[in-house]
Amino acid sequence: MACRAIAKYAYIGSPLDPNSVSMHVDEELLVLSNSPDGSWALIKLHDGKEGWVPTMCLTLEAPTAAAAASPASSPKASAAPASQPAVIVTHPDLMDSHSKSEVTRQITGGVY
Repeated sequence: MACRAIAKYAYIGSPLDPNSVSMHVDEELLVLSNSPDGSWALIKLHDGKEGWVPTMCLTLEAPTAAAAASPASSPKASAAPASQPAVIVTHPDLMDSHSKSEVTRQITGGVY
């Protein structure tokens, strides 16, 4: 069953993996399913993009009665990543200017 979630951390999807997506802190999204080991979540963003992100980057919201009554979305048939997610979270104040620029460029797609 799909459930709503909030991005607890920003995540930059890999440009090498067409099944990953990027998300911003506090972004609202929909979790469609989880990998068998629970370390990855298939999410749907507000713009309709779907992809895999580490479950540890999400805060799941409690399902509402309306969400429980609605039919579950059928997730697209993409395989969950085979490896455990490797996420390094660094506060922007601790980054050098080049790293901060690069992370901002990747998250915004070069528009900032």
